[in-house]
Amino acid sequence: MKKLSFCTGFAIFVVSVFLACTPDNPDIHDLPDDSLRCDTLILSVIDTIGVLEGLSEEIFGDIGDASYNLSGEIAVLDRMTGFISFFSSEGEFITRIGGLGESPSEFHWATSFAPMYDGKLIVSDYSGRRLVVFDDSFSYEREIQDFPNSVPSGINPLPDGTFTGRDMELLQSEDGGIEGENFIRRWSPDSTGSILTYTSSPMFVTLLDDGIDVKPASFLTATSIDGSVYCSVSSDSIFEVTGYTADGVVFLQISEPWERVAKMQSEIDAEAMPTALQTDDDGSRPVRVEAEVDLFHKAVAGLSVDDIGQIWVRVGSESIPTFRVYDSAGNLCFVARCPELQDIGRQIRFQMRHGGIVAWDRSPEDYPKIYLIGAQ
Repeated sequence: MKKLSFCTGFAIFVVSVFLACTPDNPDIHDLPDDSLRCDTLILSVIDTIGVLEGLSEEIFGDIGDASYNLSGEIAVLDRMTGFISFFSSEGEFITRIGGLGESPSEFHWATSFAPMYDGKLIVSDYSGRRLVVFDDSFSYEREIQDFPNSVPSGINPLPDGTFTGRDMELLQSEDGGIEGENFIRRWSPDSTGSILTYTSSPMFVTLLDDGIDVKPASFLTATSIDGSVYCSVSSDSIFEVTGYTADGVVFLQISEPWERVAKMQSEIDAEAMPTALQTDDDGSRPVRVEAEVDLFHKAVAGLSVDDIGQIWVRVGSESIPTFRVYDSAGNLCFVARCPELQDIGRQIRFQMRHGGIVAWDRSPEDYPKIYLIGAQ
């Protein structure tokens, strides 16, 4: 693998574009093609991590999460094996932690992790109903369990050592039915009770003969180095991002005009394959079930914040991965695109943390791999 040196150049480019933001032009959000009025940043694949055949440490089964950490290393969660593998910025394997099992340092089914600002790693072992903390040398430190509701998932680090995540509550209604609500909250690693709630949304709960079927609203969240938290409800009809201070006060609302964009039949057919993951009744293992398919593309398909506080909002209807990048006042700074990944554009997930961008295909046709992304 070739040595990577894109982060410094990427940061310089982003800073230069950031200075070119247009806060004095309030109409820029309403333009049908913002690329005509602002700079366009072209992203490219600098390198990949993952092989079809070779060293077992570089073979992935089902990538669930990936991110740079504070030291510039790339961490990759393989949900199939339960391992979180660490690679250098040059793509060389360093070590791995976790694995499927019953020991304190292993997972039942890990779904996400947060590389903290002090170098620690917090892992959401969702089926194990706990969070697992590893220190800055990748050694098991402790676990956090007995949460009053569900275990926080989709966790993101905050600079003061706390973290954000999603959880949900299910309550019996007055008529004997079940009501539910999905939350974005903030936690401390020293307590199972949340510090505050940023936002919430009702869940669709259906009573079945053998249990309940829960469909929570899909929140997208991202955190900034200044402690700000950004949220967007994944919707096919609304393009909105809300910014909160660390104390939960709304300070920003980005809202764009949006018309629903229907999926092509080939996309619907591909997503109708039984690829959704769901836990067994005892919560111990994921099994594959038939997934319901949305007929329209999401307006917002991803949300990230870079190291200078710019908000990267991924547009869900674009076959070429496309981001609208705003400053913390809500002004559109530039548009970023990655034409190299057009063939898998809507299936790919991006993660921007600690100065670097990684991406991975959620349903690869060949084999799972991590894409390391830089600016041309």
